[in-house]
Amino acid sequence: KRAAKAFLKGNWHEARDAYLEILRADPDNAPTLTNLGATFLELEQYTQARKHLEKALQVNPGLHQARTILGVTYLRSGDSYRAISSLSRVVAEQPKNARAHNYLAVATLERGWTKAAERQLQEAVSAAPGFAEAHYNLAIRYMEKKPPAVELARRHYQRAIDLGATPSSRLKTKINSTKNNQ
Repeated sequence: KRAAKAFLKGNWHEARDAYLEILRADPDNAPTLTNLGATFLELEQYTQARKHLEKALQVNPGLHQARTILGVTYLRSGDSYRAISSLSRVVAEQPKNARAHNYLAVATLERGWTKAAERQLQEAVSAAPGFAEAHYNLAIRYMEKKPPAVELARRHYQRAIDLGATPSSRLKTKINSTKNNQ
């Protein structure tokens, strides 16, 4: 309880210590290894995050949450190829996993694969219409197209804001100015 409470509050050092304590008693506890990996990810300790997430997957290869967090860890540590590999497996096994689609879009954009990223974002909003981050990212993607898909960008940006995303005056201005110039 102490570990989960600290994790939910964002007290990463306290969560890390509590999860490590649990692992001393049960070193192959895959959910705890996953949560510890996520904690190390938040602490930007990517090597430790990978170590615990990979062990969680050795214990339970079907643990999609661990594989998703591992993909994000690879992404944040600059290894987009491994991120794509990890996240592609998640979306292949869980096609309705909107978060994995969203992160896979980010990873494919890192490689410059814009069409693949757009498709993953479309899959994310299809799987979870209330996922603000995916709508926001899709709005950005539509504005980056040549020529921009302004109306689609406007719709997804507005949907993201309606769902609680933080407004971006820069993106809103870009959408409005591009719309007015067309």
